[in-house]
Amino acid sequence: MDDGIDFEELRSQLFDTYQQQSPIRKSIVQLFSIFYGPTTIANAVTALNQIGITTKTNKKFTHSNLKSQVVKLIEDQLLIYGSGHLPQCHPLIVEMVTRNAVELDIFEPMLRAVANIFHPRRNYVGRADRIRHICRSKDELYREARLALYDQDYDGLPQLFLDYSNYNYYATPVALEDFLLDVANNPFDAEWLSTLSAEHYGTVLRMLIIRATATLESTDQLLKLLEVHAKKSGEFNVLLVEQYLLRNRYADAETVLDNVADEKSQGYATALRGMLAFLLGETKLSLDYYATATKLARKQLSKKAVIGGIAGLFYMLALLKSGQPNSTYAKLRIFKQCL
Repeated sequence: MDDGIDFEELRSQLFDTYQQQSPIRKSIVQLFSIFYGPTTIANAVTALNQIGITTKTNKKFTHSNLKSQVVKLIEDQLLIYGSGHLPQCHPLIVEMVTRNAVELDIFEPMLRAVANIFHPRRNYVGRADRIRHICRSKDELYREARLALYDQDYDGLPQLFLDYSNYNYYATPVALEDFLLDVANNPFDAEWLSTLSAEHYGTVLRMLIIRATATLESTDQLLKLLEVHAKKSGEFNVLLVEQYLLRNRYADAETVLDNVADEKSQGYATALRGMLAFLLGETKLSLDYYATATKLARKQLSKKAVIGGIAGLFYMLALLKSGQPNSTYAKLRIFKQCL
């Protein structure tokens, strides 16, 4: 895709075009969104007929009458040609269309139809109830994972990605967290995100906040979600403190820090106190907090652990400003560790 394209505007235009389609064409796009990757027209015909979706004259779909619909949908850019010159849903709207299918209660029958056509290779391991799913490509992995995610069948998701990484020898490993981020951020939808399990909701929110902060993107909408859910975990609390400090909301940051009780979060919370002290002009106190935070990190993690993240960057600034008689070499060593 061209870097000069405004993807958000294009996504909005494509979804508007989708919304203007006839019910039959919407169903076709929904089905291709659930197939996810490039799919033969023959597979789509089989699925549509299994679901019971018919043409406007109440006839079953055939290769020829579906192909004419697919060509028109490709002209409208709702479908595109993917690998093997096979049609697939446009990547910019694939999640929006699938979510629309869920809202319209058509997702379940489409899921069953797609699952009846496609099955990853399954090997029984040990006991008969342990089945190893071996997806042959990233598209196949994402199709299977999306079926589980949108069906809220969360239990098998971690093993699906482990099996893909461990037994597909020619594939680049894919992390479950990266998959969740890809789906949740295409585009971001707070209402849909709230339908996820608490564990997956937390994972996605944490990754979205970290990525947006690292790239200096606006996090206002994410901040509102974080404020609602911060009481549920210490990790959410430290993320909230970071956001408050970056917005010069020092009193709010200190209030949250005073309530961080999670032992696992204490090390980084102490580093954030160092960041707060530095921002308030108290460099010596800042370095004292950072020294304590480093000791906690090395006690909890490893002997060589250092402070990273946003707090780590401000640790470097505090060291630069301190004017302590440490050697330049020693400071550079600390900077390298923080980075």
